[in-house]
Amino acid sequence: MICSSLKKADLPQAKDIDESAFMSCDSLTEVYLPEATSIGEYAFYGCTNLQTITIPSSVEIIEDEAFLLCESLYYVTIFSNKITFGKSVFWGCSQLIYVDYYSIRDKC
Repeated sequence: MICSSLKKADLPQAKDIDESAFMSCDSLTEVYLPEATSIGEYAFYGCTNLQTITIPSSVEIIEDEAFLLCESLYYVTIFSNKITFGKSVFWGCSQLIYVDYYSIRDKC
């Protein structure tokens, strides 16, 4: 996808975020995916201005390197109770300082 000017992805009915769907969308700062069930490989690869993402409870899998090199990503919220993570999902997210994983917190 060539999306150099896309700033917000609001996809309220999307189920599967395909491989490389938003690859290199370097202006993307916001993503809204309330019904997603999967996030494909490299889905957000190179989205260098993406700062936060909320993974809804409907997501069951985040494929390999889905957020690879999202250099501005610093805050991730995950609401899913049964989620499978691929390899290196957040590799190269050098600003990532906070991951709030609600399924762990709720069981403590």
